[in-house]
Amino acid sequence: MSFGEKFRAWPIATKLRLLMTGVCLAVIALTCGAFGLFEWNWFRQETVRASTTRAKILAVNTSAALAFDSTKDAEEILAALKTDPETAGAVIFDSHDHVFARYAASDVPVEIAPRHPAGTYSEFQHHQLTVWVPVEAGGTRLGTLAILRNLSIFYQQLEFYGLIALGVMLCSGLVAYWLSNRMQRFVSEPVLALTRAAQTVAERNDFSARVPRGGLDEIGVLTESFNTMLVAIDATQAERARLYAQVQQHAAELERRVQERTGQLQSANQELEAFGSSVSHDLRGPLRHIMGYAQILVEDYGPQLPAQADMYLHKILKGVRNMEQLINALLEFSRLSKKSLVIERVDMGKMVRETLAEMAPELESRAVDVRIGDLPAVQGDPVLLRQVLANLLGNAFKYSRRRAQAVIIVGAAGTEGNLPIFSIQDNGVGFDMADQDKLFTLFERLHDASEFEGTGVGLATVQRIIQRHGGRIWAQSQPDAGATFFFTLRPAESTRPVSLQA
Repeated sequence: MSFGEKFRAWPIATKLRLLMTGVCLAVIALTCGAFGLFEWNWFRQETVRASTTRAKILAVNTSAALAFDSTKDAEEILAALKTDPETAGAVIFDSHDHVFARYAASDVPVEIAPRHPAGTYSEFQHHQLTVWVPVEAGGTRLGTLAILRNLSIFYQQLEFYGLIALGVMLCSGLVAYWLSNRMQRFVSEPVLALTRAAQTVAERNDFSARVPRGGLDEIGVLTESFNTMLVAIDATQAERARLYAQVQQHAAELERRVQERTGQLQSANQELEAFGSSVSHDLRGPLRHIMGYAQILVEDYGPQLPAQADMYLHKILKGVRNMEQLINALLEFSRLSKKSLVIERVDMGKMVRETLAEMAPELESRAVDVRIGDLPAVQGDPVLLRQVLANLLGNAFKYSRRRAQAVIIVGAAGTEGNLPIFSIQDNGVGFDMADQDKLFTLFERLHDASEFEGTGVGLATVQRIIQRHGGRIWAQSQPDAGATFFFTLRPAESTRPVSLQA
């Protein structure tokens, strides 16, 4: 973990103490550094100025001795430098850079290299300052005077100043840390109070916590805003609890009603089963008697009956047969809600061709053009899906038989969500879309029975099967312009569960 990551993990009180102490120490260090730099630069300039002035005075005083070649007089003049403890030595060079006279503050000879500056020249080296000035008389340069000054005392003072600065920084740091430890409470304590309140809300989900406002600064405004937010959330939670209680109450009521409706549906199903049984046994018996006696009349007394009576008798037989077909269709429709689905992968293209092959004998005398497109596979009950195709294709053939050539198109029409859409189109008589609400209603017929036979149960059966497979069915049509039925089924690769409810 880097220092930055560790620093961000420290408590805010520790951060404030370190920041305040660090700022104080940084300011003091910069101040001391600036003062020391100023003092060092000032000392250098002042030392050069004072040394140059003294060297010029000595050059003037020793010019006569150098002019008259009096080394003794020159050394006596240089000996006056012993009153300055910082002067390590001095040397007078003649015009040929030979040492003319010298002075040393100690027994160690002073070694100074000769130079020929046009004016004064100074050089700092190894805590020492060397100044060269020309010695002239009457405008003629007679030689050069060099003075060597020792700066050790100044550097010792700088070290002493540095120690003092360190001591001041140490004392200031301790005082700053103590003051920051006392002052940071005014900042950290309100923040810590906010933190504790936030932890209480997060851990206990208790929005009744409040933070006392400590001042009018930004933290105080933040505290007030935090308390306002908690008040709003607390009110929202109370409202949510009230609404949840209402929802629970409504859910219980809904559950009760569902149970009542379920009981009613079960009772209705039982009644429907009883009705189916009654239709199966009670109605079929009389129908068989009527059909049997009518058939006997036709066979035994047909030639003796008047033409009109024979016509009436055949109408009775036709009505009985229609009634039997209607009872069978009704019973088949009622069984759909109880029959369990056997879900398999179904090749719709293959099933369409097989269904058409079964219907081929009925279409031998008709000109029919059947076109089958690429149909995707689906998952479903093959027996029930075959019944869907048989009903829809049978309707397409039935309502297009008035055409010189019937055209039936079976294809795929895209998808709805992830469900493929199948379509069966014919060029038959069609119907008015204003009557589409009656299309899938039990016993409802959009065409007269004298024109097109049927029981009015087929499309209702198709809709029930499609719904049980999780799809839907609808139609588009215009009178005398054919009709197209669309329905959706689950694709073969779908993993979504199939509803087995009616």
